[in-house]
Amino acid sequence: MNQVNEKIDVKKASCREMYMEDLLYLIGVRKTGITDVLASWGAKGFTTDKNHTMFRMRVSGMHHKGYVWIFLSFLDLFDVYLTKLDGTIKKVETGLYCDMLTEWIDNNIERMPDYTH
Repeated sequence: MNQVNEKIDVKKASCREMYMEDLLYLIGVRKTGITDVLASWGAKGFTTDKNHTMFRMRVSGMHHKGYVWIFLSFLDLFDVYLTKLDGTIKKVETGLYCDMLTEWIDNNIERMPDYTH
């Protein structure tokens, strides 16, 4: 596993192939475009590798500016890395269920305590 303050190693973090359409739907990308939460993150530059074991997007939120990397673990849980633009890991979260993914990312990129839903 990659550690905080290391440069991310995609091969080390990759485990299983993901269905990108499902992942994009989970984080708020719909066929009609991106949802408000992705817009609030300033999300752009959506990227995957040729084996579909990694998803990356560039964000510019209140708490984090850089990249969000998402990997699917062998347990069918998500591992998320927040990195600087140079790939240095700032934060790692492992074992996120699909229904926790967007909220965890939002909490660590943009959400402020007085936001209401």
